Amino acid sequence: MRPFSAGKRYSPRNTDFEHFWKKMGIAVLVTAILWLWTTAFLEKLVQYQSLSLEWAKLDEERRFLEETVQSLQEEKEYLTQDWYIEKKAREELNLAKPGEIVVKVIKPEKIPAEK
Repeated sequence: MRPFSAGKRYSPRNTDFEHFWKKMGIAVLVTAILWLWTTAFLEKLVQYQSLSLEWAKLDEERRFLEETVQSLQEEKEYLTQDWYIEKKAREELNLAKPGEIVVKVIKPEKIPAEK
């Protein structure tokens, strides 16, 4: 039994009521802490998902750019070869080496067959 206190009478019913409210207070406190922790965790989870998607997009873009750079380097090597430059100079600019005679073949226009 509890000792008597000034102004309060001992009653088993009174201590059960106090014990109930202490447990209820602890339960509410634990629930609030769990709710706050869960809210913070969910916020971080959403942020993680967003960053993961952004990472995937950037990684895909990086791979595409690396392939583009490789393709452009190969094209540059091809376009800077002497034989290609000479071919383009002859075909598009009608240039010739000294002493060469340029002969240009012109294809005749096709005449439609008469009926």
